[in-house]
Amino acid sequence: MRVVVTSPRAVELFVRVLGRERVVAAPVVKLVPRSISAEEVAKALAGATHVVFVSGAVAYRLAEVLHGAGALFAGRAVATAEGAKGAVMVKNKFGVEAYPGQTWEEVAAWARGCGAAVVFHHGEFHRELAEALEALCGSVAHFQLYDAVPEDLDKMRLLVEPGGDVYVFFSGVAVEYAVENPYGLPVAERLRRAVNVAAGPAVAKALAKYGIEAVVPPSGRLGDVAKFVASLIRG
Repeated sequence: MRVVVTSPRAVELFVRVLGRERVVAAPVVKLVPRSISAEEVAKALAGATHVVFVSGAVAYRLAEVLHGAGALFAGRAVATAEGAKGAVMVKNKFGVEAYPGQTWEEVAAWARGCGAAVVFHHGEFHRELAEALEALCGSVAHFQLYDAVPEDLDKMRLLVEPGGDVYVFFSGVAVEYAVENPYGLPVAERLRRAVNVAAGPAVAKALAKYGIEAVVPPSGRLGDVAKFVASLIRG
């Protein structure tokens, strides 16, 4: 059985778990760095009590913008919505310990009672998390460090040629760009004939919007999702 992995950062791990012959790397989203003002970020952090990194990768992009500047995070409560992996990435770049939230709901619960928050978004604006924090905090500043755009045709075509028996999605925007791709590829038809694995309820909801069923692993961590897929295809 072939497993189509739609996130580039997950491919290497899936190859280790499943074997290279089973994995089709078919990225559907390309991230384009946004121009962000270091001065505006520093000003927002100066008044913040809580800081949230939607992903660990955001910390790497932010470090480029701020040229390190880990001191800006001193005395702030910091969290990531990407679990332990995201927390390690934040610590690597800024030297601060981050609460390893697995979901946006966990991060929102962590942030109860916050005074002012700063949120660093990845390639899409995390609306659910933003709305939760705006209801909990006195003020919230948002910075989106990347724009998500559809991948090139030669990469996205791999969704259908050769395609696979199992498709793995890690974000709602990846689902949207795959199904509503600008190249006219019949992706939805392929997904309806396959087993779809959604790394989290929000991703499953995005698939359901197109009438596509999905199974959701107990954990959305990359390693856990890879092991879950391995158990599916090996029975």
